Amino acid sequence: METNHPKQLKYNKRLPVLLVFMPKDAHRHLLINDVVEQLLEKLTGKVQLLKIEEVVHPGVVLSFNVTQLPTFVLVNKGKELWRYEGLPTESLLSLVELHIS
Repeated sequence: METNHPKQLKYNKRLPVLLVFMPKDAHRHLLINDVVEQLLEKLTGKVQLLKIEEVVHPGVVLSFNVTQLPTFVLVNKGKELWRYEGLPTESLLSLVELHIS
């Protein structure tokens, strides 16, 4: 008998997590994916990144009181350190780096 268990996330508890709440709009979704890739290139080993799709996890979006998509939330050890709402700008990387230092 097979049972479907959710996959366990593997993460490093010492690193902060950048939650990226993703909109369902395809154009904005692609734009944000490009920014996320840039962030990952620059912040590898400094932060973990987790994308949260609005349509897949509406409860998680609600639990973080997200009112605008996309929203970027930096969390460390269960504590919110920083939040950015709206489409990302060039300075997003600098803002994230400032809060993980």
